[in-house]
Amino acid sequence: MVILSGFLPRLGGATVYQSNGSAQDIQRLHGMASDGDTITLPVGTFSWTSRVNITKGITLQGETTIVGPSTNPTVTDATIIRDNTPRTGTRLGIINASLIPSQSFRLTGITFVAGTSTIYANGNGAIQLNSVGSSPNTSMRVDHCHFHMLYHSYILWIYGWVYGVDDHNVFNCQPASLSHLVWHHTYGGTSQIKGNGSWADYPWFGTSKFWFIEDNTITGNGPLTSGNIDAKQGGRYVSRHNAWYNARPNSHGTEAGSQRGVRAIEIYDDTYTWTINNGGSELRSGALLAHDNYATGIEPNRDEGPMNGTLQRVLGAQAGPQFPPAAGQTAWDQNAGADGITPVPARQSGYLFYSGLADGCRPVGGHGVVTVQVNPGWSTNQWIGYGIHNATQSDHRSGYITSNTTDTIRYTTYGGSPPLVPLSFVAGDSLQIHKPLVIMDQPGRGKGDQLSGATNVVNAALGNIRAWPRNQREPIYTWNNTWTSGATTRALSFGNGGFPTIIANQDYFNLGIGFPADTTPTQVAATYTAALNGVAYTGPFVYPHPLVTEAPTPTTDFNNDGKPDYLLFNSNTRDTVIWYLNNNVVTASTYGPTLPGGWSVAGVADFNRDGHTDCLLFNSSTRQTVIWYLNNNVVIGATYGPTLPGGWSVAGVADFNRDGHADYLLFNSSTRQTVIWYLNNNVVTASTYGPTLPSGWSVVAP
Repeated sequence: MVILSGFLPRLGGATVYQSNGSAQDIQRLHGMASDGDTITLPVGTFSWTSRVNITKGITLQGETTIVGPSTNPTVTDATIIRDNTPRTGTRLGIINASLIPSQSFRLTGITFVAGTSTIYANGNGAIQLNSVGSSPNTSMRVDHCHFHMLYHSYILWIYGWVYGVDDHNVFNCQPASLSHLVWHHTYGGTSQIKGNGSWADYPWFGTSKFWFIEDNTITGNGPLTSGNIDAKQGGRYVSRHNAWYNARPNSHGTEAGSQRGVRAIEIYDDTYTWTINNGGSELRSGALLAHDNYATGIEPNRDEGPMNGTLQRVLGAQAGPQFPPAAGQTAWDQNAGADGITPVPARQSGYLFYSGLADGCRPVGGHGVVTVQVNPGWSTNQWIGYGIHNATQSDHRSGYITSNTTDTIRYTTYGGSPPLVPLSFVAGDSLQIHKPLVIMDQPGRGKGDQLSGATNVVNAALGNIRAWPRNQREPIYTWNNTWTSGATTRALSFGNGGFPTIIANQDYFNLGIGFPADTTPTQVAATYTAALNGVAYTGPFVYPHPLVTEAPTPTTDFNNDGKPDYLLFNSNTRDTVIWYLNNNVVTASTYGPTLPGGWSVAGVADFNRDGHTDCLLFNSSTRQTVIWYLNNNVVIGATYGPTLPGGWSVAGVADFNRDGHADYLLFNSSTRQTVIWYLNNNVVTASTYGPTLPSGWSVVAP
């Protein structure tokens, strides 16, 4: 059968290109396409031997369908891509979409299956979504795709600075394959690397500033890591309304090279079905809200879930020269002074409580016992919770002390497999004891100083030196997480893994069960105020995600929580006030900027497409317009917009031609005419007449 490719014009200026399903034809049509166009794939099975590279804001659409709930989806594999792409080289993966912030991309209705090779591709993702710029890309979506047993380490790799969603997909993962890898390594702009910008910002729970993973079916096949979500380099994700089978959300921490760990995670309304032994996955850094998740099948170990804490740097594992193993001796952590309680200044190593020579010790199963050569007469267990490290070894491996006698220490260290190695001693090695109080980026900590540098990381806020970034405490909260078997229901909780710096009822709170479903406990809302979170947290971001419902985020959403707000203006004082709303209820308020004389607010919209609502001002005397670029209630920039001709005023702002840019609606009260000025930020690109209003009527909203 020969499939002809071509294009079909569509009203509104966008074009639909019909491909023959091959990678080569799609790449050819992509060269012809413009932002807003669609390339379709027909029914059939197609072998791809090269990656498709997307640099335009298009939709790539096949005929596969997925219907029904995530717990029992019906998949009709109609458009099938066989992955015969290279396993090694520089252009790995099946699809790479690298866009600028203003572009949109959607991948929908395609089935991806393994080709002839059973070798895992030496890359980070089968489907790669990337955007790097001075603002985030907020318009990427992957939906209604079936990913079946692909030989890739990760199926979806989200990187750069991208907010978006993957939804209504079905993932069946190989034993060594994870469903997602989420990075926000350039969060904050093109000068940011390794996730430092993400760590210098608020968590923003309850807003759109995450990658959303919702309404998917995700199945692991083998070890506990199969099918998991992984995140690092400042990654932020929300997992919600997914059905998990022998798989779970997971993360990496600040522990390898100069990259930072996962920044923030919210998990809710997920279901987990277990037929293998399991426990809470590892939260290795950052903040977490986990609630209203439900597990069945084999009971999780220690009733922990969906996550628990771990600190690889404390164990000496995966720590590198930039961020050494953490035992209280490195300036990257907050360390104790001589009293064991008061922290030393941020740039200092902790107080040296003991230094001596060790007899030999080789740990077994992550635990070691070492005796010092001269009996110091310690009190029993006086060193519990302190850090121990070997100052003789070049990598200064570490662990934490779990008990001691007068001259012998028992400690916990890395218990995994090579090439990572645990803390050990040979006779004559220098054994030192310090006490870390807070580990850099540890679970329950977040926003801190701006770090910079890839090969020589420094704290820019403290004078470009190596120093603890002063992470603020962002407590972990769990509530309404349960495991059920028959008539038995048990609460699932967050555990600290025994790490002494992750402190119950300070760094994490398990609030238990019994709260009304999908509600926010008062304690959570009282903690995650605007001062801590960037905006007051009242609940999760709007569900379904606006890209799923194809309804835009409200233009009056000043705090990016997915809910429209009120902007108030007092013509006497020139003050503005924002009322943050949840439906019809005011949840908080704040003053906005004060307007100069002669100016009034003519509308609000995101003119520069940075994800924040801006104010349009109009001066009725000079006919000038000005755009105030806002970050919530703060003016961060301004520019002149077009000047209106006499007799005209700004009646409102909206994206009339759906090009992603806010436009002006003008009204002439004498002639009753309306005109639309199409804008790109503050520049008029075109105009057209709108309808003429009957006498006595005026426009109050577009």
